[in-house]
Amino acid sequence: MSLLADYQYKRLMLKTVSITLVLTLILWTTQSVRFIDAVIGHGFSFWTFIYFILLLIPFFLTALLPIVYFIAVVSTFSNLESSRELTIMKTAGLSPVQMARPILLLAVVLMALTYVLNFQLMPDSYKAFKRLEHTLSGGAIAAFIKPATFTPIAKGLTLHVLEYEKGTMKGIFINDTRDTQRRSSLSAQRGDLVKQNGNTYLVLYNGLRKEYDAKDESFNALKFERYVMKFDALQGKLKSPKPSLGERRYRDLFHPMDARTETFRRELLAEGHYRLIMPLLFLCFSLIALVTFLKTRFTRLNNRRKVIHASLLVALITVLAVSFKNLSVQTPIFLPLMYAVIVLPTLIAGYLLIKPTGSAKAFPAKNVMEE
Repeated sequence: MSLLADYQYKRLMLKTVSITLVLTLILWTTQSVRFIDAVIGHGFSFWTFIYFILLLIPFFLTALLPIVYFIAVVSTFSNLESSRELTIMKTAGLSPVQMARPILLLAVVLMALTYVLNFQLMPDSYKAFKRLEHTLSGGAIAAFIKPATFTPIAKGLTLHVLEYEKGTMKGIFINDTRDTQRRSSLSAQRGDLVKQNGNTYLVLYNGLRKEYDAKDESFNALKFERYVMKFDALQGKLKSPKPSLGERRYRDLFHPMDARTETFRRELLAEGHYRLIMPLLFLCFSLIALVTFLKTRFTRLNNRRKVIHASLLVALITVLAVSFKNLSVQTPIFLPLMYAVIVLPTLIAGYLLIKPTGSAKAFPAKNVMEE
């Protein structure tokens, strides 16, 4: 039995790690595109960018690992079945439970790892990610303002920048209509965004300020060499936000100190309960895959059909669990349904796996494995 376990462990771990790396790399690349311009293109080092994206990996792993493990189990047993190795194991007298034991033990290990990710590593890394994102945004206006684009940064305040490179803006135009009686516009050759004492200032150089007073219908123009503008609206965008759901640990989700509304409290509870039940997907998905291959007959025609049916069931469970989590924020009755949609398939698949079925007489497994 130890030979079989080692064989399955090696194949499963190889497939799980390889698939996880590929999917993580894909997601990592897509997220990198969002931040590479704001980080590298505006005066920050390449290693800051790498650290910035690495902080997202625990967040990716918690979402990917259950699906990845299901794919690895299906791929492993599909290969065993196609090469007739699974038939040889059954003929040798190995029961479905014996063949499933290494897969289920590895699923339990991954469950424990996911609990650590959910309540320790992911909140810490995501909090560091949000803080670094806030720092980068505070140091580079182009983190949310695109050059050569009219960008509304507040009601009645529009900014246009032709170029932004290494902390310096060029070709600046600001249109200010917050006061409808005194509308103004600013244009400057260049400018710098400066943070000082918790405030954000835009320092403009070599420009022109125009103002129209609607009361007396007068128009004024002022040339300047240096003009400092306090960006109150921009400061509101850059101030540190409240901790998001991904930044909260167990205590912050189930015993929050800042849940001022009932809806927000339910949102925190839904997130906490989802993190509690989600690792059980490893057992649920692996049992579905095991029942699919160990409790059904193999033919080349139905092998692909079995995989498709199992994959659709896994997708349905995932969608329902996420849907019930979101619906429970408004209707708490959906919270136990989130547990039920994961626990019930796990129990049913486990029962089907251990349920005895009629089989032909087989050779003792111990002798075969020893040979």
